[in-house]
Amino acid sequence: MKKSEASFVLALLVIFALVVGLVTIPLFTGASKTTSIASTSVMSTTTNISTVDGLFIPGVAIANIDSSGNTSLDLVLALNATTIKQGQDIPNLVEVVNTLPRENNVTVENNFAVRPYFGKCDPGDSTPIDVEMYSGYYDKSNITGASPLPYLRSCPAMFPNSLVTEEYYLFQPNSTNSTLYALTETGTPANSGPMSLRFVNGTSVYQFTSSFQGNVLPIGVYTLMVQDFWGQMVILHFSVVS
Repeated sequence: MKKSEASFVLALLVIFALVVGLVTIPLFTGASKTTSIASTSVMSTTTNISTVDGLFIPGVAIANIDSSGNTSLDLVLALNATTIKQGQDIPNLVEVVNTLPRENNVTVENNFAVRPYFGKCDPGDSTPIDVEMYSGYYDKSNITGASPLPYLRSCPAMFPNSLVTEEYYLFQPNSTNSTLYALTETGTPANSGPMSLRFVNGTSVYQFTSSFQGNVLPIGVYTLMVQDFWGQMVILHFSVVS
């Protein structure tokens, strides 16, 4: 082989090695596996990498996914920080995503694993999730015995066309977009119209500060818990410092 040909082959090998290095990405290979996505530590209980696209939002510090139900839905909670100063809020993402490459008809079950502080607004609440916050560190082994921080909720008035008997959600393929189908107070079939079950900063720590002096979270560790109608639950923790 001529010197010029050898140099050309060597250059190709170097380029091939660089390309392989660039396309190598971490995959979830088992339940409760910790991996990194764009230098973000992610605790996952799912093996489906396609459902993690919702986590690619700027500044995600930690996230948790539960896909333990039999609905092919993932429940996701992500936080942009694990430590905040008193008076600060914490950016967050909550979503319910259909992991199937087709439409997914999921019956409403109201199977919350933990009793919510407030009952669901009926009518007026078309979302299949509940968000609670606790003072202290809790996980799935002991959160059922913990007392959530109080918060206020105003439910809308009842109207003849209000959705009162929820029947099922129809999710779009690989999406958080869905439509709730239900019956009105008069028994007429109706639906919520298309809606997204992806909530960016839909929860604020200020919702849970009414019992504290000055409506400010005291210094300490807090637990944020999200659960859905189908018994799935995700939990993350953050600290408040001075």
